[in-house]
Amino acid sequence: AVPTYNTECGHYINLFKEFPGARRLGSEGAEFSTDYMYVTMPWWDIYDQKSNVGLYLAYHDPICRVSTMHTYLMPDMSGNSNGDAWLPKEQAAGKPVGLIFSHVRYPFIKSGETLESGEFVIHVHQGDWHTGSQFYRKWFMANFPFDHSKSWLRQKRMWFSSIIYQPEDRVVTDFKGYNEWTKDAKAYGITCHELIGWNSGGLERNYPKYVPEEKLGGNVEFKKLLSSIKERGDKCLIFTNYNILDASTEWYKRDLHKYMAQNQYGGQAVAMGWGESTLLARKGLDVRYHAWSSVVPGIQKILDDQFVQLVKDGAQGFQMDKIISGASLDFNPLNILKPDVALCEGLVQAIANLDKKCKAINPDFEMAGESGIDRFIPYFPVTYRNAKFHSIASLRYVFPEWTACIHVFYPRDFKGVNSAILNGSVICVEPEEYQGSLNQPIYKDLAEYLQETDRIREELNSIIFMGKFYDNQQGTVHEIDSRGALLYKVHGDAKTDQRAMVVASIGVAPTKYVCKFTHRDVKQALLYAPFEKVRTVNVGDTLTIKPEGLNILVEIQ
Repeated sequence: AVPTYNTECGHYINLFKEFPGARRLGSEGAEFSTDYMYVTMPWWDIYDQKSNVGLYLAYHDPICRVSTMHTYLMPDMSGNSNGDAWLPKEQAAGKPVGLIFSHVRYPFIKSGETLESGEFVIHVHQGDWHTGSQFYRKWFMANFPFDHSKSWLRQKRMWFSSIIYQPEDRVVTDFKGYNEWTKDAKAYGITCHELIGWNSGGLERNYPKYVPEEKLGGNVEFKKLLSSIKERGDKCLIFTNYNILDASTEWYKRDLHKYMAQNQYGGQAVAMGWGESTLLARKGLDVRYHAWSSVVPGIQKILDDQFVQLVKDGAQGFQMDKIISGASLDFNPLNILKPDVALCEGLVQAIANLDKKCKAINPDFEMAGESGIDRFIPYFPVTYRNAKFHSIASLRYVFPEWTACIHVFYPRDFKGVNSAILNGSVICVEPEEYQGSLNQPIYKDLAEYLQETDRIREELNSIIFMGKFYDNQQGTVHEIDSRGALLYKVHGDAKTDQRAMVVASIGVAPTKYVCKFTHRDVKQALLYAPFEKVRTVNVGDTLTIKPEGLNILVEIQ
């Protein structure tokens, strides 16, 4: 089990039969590896179902650095047509058959320097990764304790989100128009709003120039917008980046280029660019390209000064995009940190410092982020990605204090809404792919479904959104008349220990099922379903869920 970015560890990699890697040019054998900063936590967990025994392999280091879990399959991949990647002993020509496991760090120390490393930890345990990962939680919370229980951002179950100025100079709406859209969203219970494309040049342009765009109303209308949202009791998240530079600007060519994160050859292989308003742009044939920036004092001052000013102007929070991009070795000569920590620990500390500065102005200031790794969770109670389709990163099980966003933009995406409720995610509502109001006839059914399901989530908030997340543990669902139509997750109230099971259908027909709680003998449960009255059911009886339906069963204690 590997803790990946957008999916839980339910996608098991069979090292001992299928082997997920391949032989590469120059390698000693077939290899498979994962890098911390591209997986969410620095551990693997190897599990044998027959014996119910797991092996937890992890790197515990208080310094956030690039490191690699690496495996060779020796002497090579078999190439056998029977699907077994391993060579049997009789086919290995006398060579030993097995795995070579390494944990690799990249200190780049010079003569006379030393590396003070973290420790590599091995635990044998009963059960699968759900058990093994708790070793990591215990270590993490001892070193980086956090508490998001009072965070207004963590308590928001839905966001409304729009891109109001696209990178090819298309104005979708201005600050006044966006304000009306936020009022439309509030009519359906959405009280948190993400503002994108508000800055100079619009989305993906002129970074790091984070000042309100004049075409949209400039700083005057920007502050009026923030004030209006606040007066209604709502919250607004301002879309920003941290270490992303628009490489097409004169500012970059004249001065900012010196801050570019670099490989050992002075270049950067990353080419990030996004377009929207034209087919050329959407196909990536004509876009502005971005560069990662190193995290060094010069660029930090440029960024922090602007972000602090935004908070003074009324920004209640940021959604810091592309923080996932900060995972690399960086050899920029301006760095004051080693290449393996400059864009890792350096970026974590930069975000921590910014959070402190902003909270000094507004103690209620919050940040979300498009981030992948655990070390940002103390500063980002919600992350923009980390969930996809019906899956959510295993961070959700290890750190139930945190959650991610599910993005809903199609007029009939009821399954997306159900998926968010299934995993306790935030629903990020983006009509017309970030280009319109929720108050349109084509979105009427979805808007009413959002309102109704959030009514249920409000009633059960302490269990299925702010409570503990047990994943698929401590409960079972058995489909009677179909296979693969139902998904389920178990949640629990952190104070009362009351459990709930969320069942979602991805089927096109009604599905019968039987559920069971396994943490104790639960006889009865309250059954919640959208637009239906709550009723008491006997656990173990046959229940029916509608196509694309949602059932929530709350144990009666």
